[in-house]
Amino acid sequence: MIKQYTGTMPKVPECDNCLLYSHNPHLVCVVHPDGVEGESCLDFRLDPNAKALVIRTNT
Repeated sequence: MIKQYTGTMPKVPECDNCLLYSHNPHLVCVVHPDGVEGESCLDFRLDPNAKALVIRTNT
């Protein structure tokens, strides 16, 4: 399935703190260039140089 570009790439909150995140508006990461389906990513790797990770839960 081909996704149509809507102006923003679908990413989860953890992306900004992931070692694989590209910090590029046209490419989310090297593993999931079009973003992930769902609310989490199984390939998440914490970037040791990232600022503090904030995880929100719906409880």
